[in-house]
Amino acid sequence: MMHFDDRAKISYDASDYRAFLLGSDDNLKSERLGTPGVTGSFYVFGATGYVGVVLEAKQPFAPQVLNLTVRANAELSFSNSPTGRANTEDSVGDESFAKYDQWRVFLNPGASRTTAIAALESATFDPASAYYEVVLKAQEDAARSELDDKLGEMRTNLTQISSYSRDLATTKVDGLFLRPPAVPAIIAGDHVIGETKAESKSGAATLALNTNQVVPGGFQFDWRSGNIGDGYLNQLMPKGQSYVEFLQNKATETSGTSSTSSGIGNIAWILSNGKNLAADYRTSDVTLRPLTTVMNNLSQAYQDYYTNKSTYQSDLLLDLLKLEVDLRDVRSNSTTNTGEAFLVTYD
Repeated sequence: MMHFDDRAKISYDASDYRAFLLGSDDNLKSERLGTPGVTGSFYVFGATGYVGVVLEAKQPFAPQVLNLTVRANAELSFSNSPTGRANTEDSVGDESFAKYDQWRVFLNPGASRTTAIAALESATFDPASAYYEVVLKAQEDAARSELDDKLGEMRTNLTQISSYSRDLATTKVDGLFLRPPAVPAIIAGDHVIGETKAESKSGAATLALNTNQVVPGGFQFDWRSGNIGDGYLNQLMPKGQSYVEFLQNKATETSGTSSTSSGIGNIAWILSNGKNLAADYRTSDVTLRPLTTVMNNLSQAYQDYYTNKSTYQSDLLLDLLKLEVDLRDVRSNSTTNTGEAFLVTYD
């Protein structure tokens, strides 16, 4: 499998490519193939920028370095080099690189200690399954790790909120104390349950957010018991709505990251005498410092939790859904070129 960073410079039609396969010695000089009857197929994995070649043989591949040159018949890139395209080490001694838009790969399919993927074991090769295993699985694991880490931070934030809330009743200045403020609706009732990977005896994290409120533009679904291969979008989309419409509608929602819109920035901090600590007293008044410290601690804990909740629901869960969209593209738009129309071998 190979990747092009600039997706605009490749064709998404697999029939626009052909390849040439021969053997190489230890010095990468050309020789005949040591494995007879090799056939090949070329795959373009949707609009992802990934392409791939599948080589097959009726017998196990001999442990031999193979020289695979892939040529793009539809030229979508331009070189203004005085020597044409033949200006890289891999094209030395091969005049075809100056004439065609092509690239070369050296590989040894008969080598030991290779990594097998399940997609190659099925009777019919499925591009989407291969793409998931080779490309997306590592990205999905990284996304799930970030979700776990964010849930851990949110659990700490909620513990801080609980601790600082108790301080309201025990912190007094000349008989004055802060009355517990109304918890912002976006936070009220939230709990993070379960264990981190380090806490779990099984070594598997089980953290989960229980909430009745989703931040604007955010998502709420059980990502841990599913995966992008099985998909999440079908369970989230309203009936009759496509996933494109669903995600576009989410993107147009108010982000809700400001403290004012979330209700956190305008919490009323009322003292036992009925006055507002933030509005009716100078924050520089040292006599009230114990109360302002408690107020600031709890206010910051609310803010930190909301920021992390917003990141969790509107950014990190979206990252997971974007991977699913990527996989849907491969399932719908992959193209294939196979047989003699694609691969020429030199046995």
